[in-house]
Amino acid sequence: MKNGFIFFIAERFVKIAYYFNLVELIKFLTARIEAKFGNTKGRDAMIWAKGLGIDIYIVLKWLAVMIFWLESSENTLAFILTAYLLWSNVFTYFFYHVWENRHLNDVNWQRRRFISLFQSISFNVFGFAYLYRFFAKPDLKWLENLPENMEGPLSLMFSCLNLFGAGSILVTPQTFQGVILLTIQTIITFIFITLILSNTQINKDS
Repeated sequence: MKNGFIFFIAERFVKIAYYFNLVELIKFLTARIEAKFGNTKGRDAMIWAKGLGIDIYIVLKWLAVMIFWLESSENTLAFILTAYLLWSNVFTYFFYHVWENRHLNDVNWQRRRFISLFQSISFNVFGFAYLYRFFAKPDLKWLENLPENMEGPLSLMFSCLNLFGAGSILVTPQTFQGVILLTIQTIITFIFITLILSNTQINKDS
């Protein structure tokens, strides 16, 4: 443990979380399919296949929560899957753009990182909006005199405002569960800000 026991524990925690992340299974499957049926072989083909796996995962997580929303799902399974996808969303960005960032000088990788950051934050907003809309209604008190039948757009608006700590202008939590949900979104937002700052390259000549 030449880097200390705290680093050792953190490294083990990240490794365990890595194997519980659904995107790794999808990447494994796309890599196996490419290896067996692909026309090209080699490292570039595997990189392409794994990148495809990540894209498939992104599409599937968005589709899952969209379907839950359209079906007005309020069952426990939908809640657990959404919570898992929100965790997987932030962990995937952290793992590939901070923990295992090996492409700092690759322009295309930098562009992909920006796209990944945008969609990850957007999914965070959308996922929490779904939870606010269908699971936290009794736990939140909305601002009075709001338009009727606007729960969906207002939930999205509140989730977006909560990114900047301004959600209280629309909603105040009424229960401990409501406080926990808002706190978790705030913590995840802080994690994203930390990840962005940790990847900021300062120009020493400026």
